Amino acid sequence: REPDAQLGFIALDWVTMGHLLSFPMILFGIFLLVLAYSKRGKT
Repeated sequence: REPDAQLGFIALDWVTMGHLLSFPMILFGIFLLVLAYSKRGKT
């Protein structure tokens, strides 16, 4: 898929707005998994 014409590539000729919007959600999901597994081991 091509990036939106008005935005194009944001950085380094391969990072698009979709990458920038998805990255924080992926990090938050990993954080929640780590939090859940760390609490699971303590109980």
